[in-house]
Amino acid sequence: MAYFFKLPKTIHLFYRYSQGLTSDTWNLKFRHFTEIKVSIPEYVEQKEIARIIRACDEEIRLWQKMLDACNKQKRGLMQKLLTGRWQIRGSEELIHD
Repeated sequence: MAYFFKLPKTIHLFYRYSQGLTSDTWNLKFRHFTEIKVSIPEYVEQKEIARIIRACDEEIRLWQKMLDACNKQKRGLMQKLLTGRWQIRGSEELIHD
């Protein structure tokens, strides 16, 4: 259900039933919350959906970790180039100290 409540469609539905003048003061009162009708899959299907979403979240976490490592490596390589420890001659030749 935590994933369900974060879906844009669900959030929009909550906004429609909320009260307040601006988005930072909107309030969804329990009385209005109970009026919202949604279809909830059977428990077995919920478990399978949650398993798939967790696997996707884990894959995203791993890709983010790889991206962070690449960015760190890039910063190190740029530092070597900018400090002159490495120089580039021509289009492909790299010279180290």
